[in-house]
Amino acid sequence: MTTAGQLARDVALHVVEANASESWKADAREAVFEVALYEAAFTSDAVWLWLRLNSPARTHEHRALGAIMQWAHKEGIIEPTEAWVQSPSAQQHARPLRVWRSVIFRGAM
Repeated sequence: MTTAGQLARDVALHVVEANASESWKADAREAVFEVALYEAAFTSDAVWLWLRLNSPARTHEHRALGAIMQWAHKEGIIEPTEAWVQSPSAQQHARPLRVWRSVIFRGAM
């Protein structure tokens, strides 16, 4: 049974994803896929790094990456783990980040 909190989360993820540009969403999906190929476990910080290094597309709504991570989970690319780590990013203010497990891991680059 879906709780009110889960429903609110799902609606918010839909809204932020809808407001992100199509080019950014395409690049973000590619970023998750590429990171998952070469990292057995990772956080969204690794996806943001890939985007900064490989994509000219930007988004004004950084929460949209949450929707992309959920998409990757539904597509069978990644699975959530029970682990959380603090982001080392100053912009993230040491907030906790979920560690995701790659389902498509092929080995280090």
